[in-house]
Amino acid sequence: MFEAFLEASIVFGRTAIHRLQSEFKRSHGWKGWFDKLRADAAMQFFRVQRDYILKEGPPKVGQIISFNPTKMASELYYFESADIPATDTVRRHLQALAAFVKEARAKFR
Repeated sequence: MFEAFLEASIVFGRTAIHRLQSEFKRSHGWKGWFDKLRADAAMQFFRVQRDYILKEGPPKVGQIISFNPTKMASELYYFESADIPATDTVRRHLQALAAFVKEARAKFR
């Protein structure tokens, strides 16, 4: 169940960007603004991870093997390093996406 929610978060995060493109791609200045975002770590994360999920399989995520039954799944998966849970990585990138959405709506509406 944890993996399904993690994948859904990634897919829907990328969908937010697609919707922004659909809504504002004809707006003056959109292309330059959006081109600058392409290099952002959050944008790259969602593009790469979402494409992999939809075209290849489950995300490439590290997993800690533990025999401690009290550990939650969220403590056992990671993208960056074993000391940064996957949920922290996704949350940080979702927060960056939320800021992009807010900025785009203020700038191009």
